Amino acid sequence: MRKTFLILSIMVAASLFNTTAFASVNDDQVTSQKIREADGTSGQNTNSGSGVKTGHIQDGAVTNAKIGGTISQSKVTGLEAALAGKSEVTHNHDVLYQQKYGKVAVVAQTGGDYGDPIAAMNDLATWCGTPAATNPCLVKIMPGVYNVGNDRVVMINYVDIEGSGENVTKILGSTNILGGNIGLVEGASNAELRNLTVENSGGYWVPKAICNTNASPKLTNITVISAGAPTGNYGIENRNSSPIMTNVTVYLSGRSCQAITNNSASSARLTNVNITTACSDVNVGITNNSSSPILNNVTVSASGGSQENYGMLNFTSTPTIINSSLSGNGASGAGVYNAWADNITTIFNSIISGSEMNIRGELTKCINVVDASFNPITCQ
Repeated sequence: MRKTFLILSIMVAASLFNTTAFASVNDDQVTSQKIREADGTSGQNTNSGSGVKTGHIQDGAVTNAKIGGTISQSKVTGLEAALAGKSEVTHNHDVLYQQKYGKVAVVAQTGGDYGDPIAAMNDLATWCGTPAATNPCLVKIMPGVYNVGNDRVVMINYVDIEGSGENVTKILGSTNILGGNIGLVEGASNAELRNLTVENSGGYWVPKAICNTNASPKLTNITVISAGAPTGNYGIENRNSSPIMTNVTVYLSGRSCQAITNNSASSARLTNVNITTACSDVNVGITNNSSSPILNNVTVSASGGSQENYGMLNFTSTPTIINSSLSGNGASGAGVYNAWADNITTIFNSIISGSEMNIRGELTKCINVVDASFNPITCQ
């Protein structure tokens, strides 16, 4: 009997150690505690592979398929704060970046829409469309000297040209074009040129810095310089034009100078205008031909020429001078010269002086007018 029991015990033990009994493990029977972590010494490396390791996830273990679908708010808490100023969540582009305004072309040496004002005016159709009273546009010129060479800036109705200041924005050039009513800048009606300097550095014949022909622009906060031409220099010429000129400074030098010329029934309005001419032969501050300008608070100094020096020279014109000072000093110097007998010049509350005579010619009406020494002037 004891022998039989021993044989049965051996058979049971053999069956327990049979390999078939260890070949199958039921689901959920093996826990993480039963698995030894890779030790990095026996061919096992915790930093290699593509699966999940104890304590961390290997690079590439999470695929696109595993992160698809909706991500809950709890999984991205703090993300909005982390992205502040870096995304449109709380990012204001208007504060960080310059806005692009409609109907405005920016001319700048760097960073602008165009590199010079001529290019901007030539491309009006692109950024402005068709200029009109219902579609006005602006060319904004940033600081810098813009040398247009022998070319010219031609203004267009309902398109203003604005610089960044007389001391920081300059249009420079030399109108080397013979004859005609041509200027470095040519004005247009219903348009304004403001806050810049226009300098004509030379050219043939009688170059003009600004020319307004059959056009009546506004010229505001403008400095005009013209010098270097072999024959003569003009600052501003108005022909059949009625421009409004406010806070304008004109300086001319060279051989022969005429700062502002009003021709062909021009009725310019000059307010706070300062004119200085210092040419070697002829200096004329304001010349009027068949025109009727009105001057208010205008200062003219025309001096140094060996031939003629006139603050104002009139031909068949009817100018009005108010609260102004006009002087002509040098050869044939006169503050006002009425060259022809059909002029009627009216002067109120002003100083008129000349090295030879204060007022030359007839038909001048004066009210409270004095000379450079504040002596009253009796007009004829």
